Amino acid sequence: VSGLVGKAKGSQGCGLAIGLLAPNSVAVSPDGRNVYATTRDGSSVVTFLRNRVTGELRQLPPSASGCISGLPIPGCTAGRALKWPDVVVVSPDGKNVYVGDFAGSGVTSFSRAGKAGALTQLSGTAGCITEAGEEGCAKGVELNHVEGMAISANGSAIYTAAAFSSAVGTFNREASTGALTQRGCITV
Repeated sequence: VSGLVGKAKGSQGCGLAIGLLAPNSVAVSPDGRNVYATTRDGSSVVTFLRNRVTGELRQLPPSASGCISGLPIPGCTAGRALKWPDVVVVSPDGKNVYVGDFAGSGVTSFSRAGKAGALTQLSGTAGCITEAGEEGCAKGVELNHVEGMAISANGSAIYTAAAFSSAVGTFNREASTGALTQRGCITV
């Protein structure tokens, strides 16, 4: 897909990033080493290393999955159930990253590894929960257009806000694997 690599704006002091198109949410890891951004037009999650002294960011290289996308973007790793990622949260223990997807109507789950904070999508149905259950994802309910997400302070639960479902979803998080199981929802 042409035109999906960010443009460097040297005169403004900006660097170059792959897949960073229309970013709409960011989260910082508990250890302060990473910043994760979701992008609407890139259908991606972009991983940055963060200098804990200066706050300066630099994207992880393609070999470390610095960009994971639902689109075929050169330099990005392929991801499932990433259509229009809208929100991102990092677990308090720093082991997982979760992305709420607006157009994909679901939640995508990643493990976070090493000092670089590289992401890997969980395998099989643990990797995503969507309202339609497509792309090998678990099937969820009342997840139509997720645009808000929060994680409990102890990391045992995730909550989603699904605009078109008028619902708040609740999910249990398995701390050892990071896998989510939908517990229920509240709707009108």
